Amino acid sequence: DISFKLARPPHHQQKTCINQDTPWKLQQVQDAANHLQQAINHIDDVDATYHFKTSDEVMNVVGNILEALQRARTSLVIPKKKPIADLIKSRNMVSKVLLNMTEYKIFIFRKRLLPTYPKT
Repeated sequence: DISFKLARPPHHQQKTCINQDTPWKLQQVQDAANHLQQAINHIDDVDATYHFKTSDEVMNVVGNILEALQRARTSLVIPKKKPIADLIKSRNMVSKVLLNMTEYKIFIFRKRLLPTYPKT
């Protein structure tokens, strides 16, 4: 069970859209699906006719399944941070040439500005 709380003023609408030329990359959803598939694989690895001999065997299998499920949940709740190189190449990057002809790039990421400075 995952729930999200968004702080917003009353009577405020949140709108979004997906443009054809810049579709969303749903890497988090893909990662979650991969982790869920790993959990299913852990279940399938145990033969239906296999009889567990000890509780440790059961706990090991259940632990592997729960770890995969937890990774799936975490991938949805906590987004991965992108490397600087990916951020710089992003369409959200804005370049401005200043008066002294030095180029600075500013990336708007999660309501924060991430400046990158040119190499000297």
